[in-house]
Amino acid sequence: MYDILYIDVLRRYKRVLKSRNIILKEQKYEMLDEYDFQLAENGLIIQKKRKNMVFQFNQIFGKLYEEVTGIQGVTISYEPAWKEIPDDVSVHFPSQEEVLSCIRQKREQDKILCTTLSGPHRDRITFMQNKEHFIPSASTGQRRLIALLLRTAQAVFYEKVTGIKPVLLMDDVMLELDPDKRQKLTSLLPEYDQLFCTFLPGEPYERYKHKGTRIYFLEKGVWHE
Repeated sequence: MYDILYIDVLRRYKRVLKSRNIILKEQKYEMLDEYDFQLAENGLIIQKKRKNMVFQFNQIFGKLYEEVTGIQGVTISYEPAWKEIPDDVSVHFPSQEEVLSCIRQKREQDKILCTTLSGPHRDRITFMQNKEHFIPSASTGQRRLIALLLRTAQAVFYEKVTGIKPVLLMDDVMLELDPDKRQKLTSLLPEYDQLFCTFLPGEPYERYKHKGTRIYFLEKGVWHE
């Protein structure tokens, strides 16, 4: 949303991926080498940018989650389809040649399944706490909160890098949170240009309003202030 280069590279990658899958289905394998090269070239850029983005989000997300829940150490983990390579000191991104080798190793499987099994379209993010997967043990409310705080972190980050205040749309998003967490979440929202919220009947929306807030009611297909 803020990185034009990433958007362009992602579009190119998707075009290459679509074309590669088509020739796999049509069994026109003579073009595979060229598409593999383009897949690796654009995919590595995407992988590097995603890793940096997850690092940036972790500077925001973990603190937000702790402030709302009191639970420490919940982080986002990026799991690229093209695995990073460990060495004696650290880990490094695979080279284009190493990625091409990975793609070619899966080529026979690709031909059988008529789809591309290797690349950023197979990337995953997971949520960890103290090196353990967090989501399997998380409650429904905790999972809901993770989704909300990811969006909050996105808005915080976007405003930070662009200077543009976001417009926030919250469509009954706090339904599964207890009143204390709802108030904490709303207090952590970034400075915004506008905020639109919808609530079910009985929701204590009065707690969330600010000076200048306007409240509308929708009843039997008619709305009024």
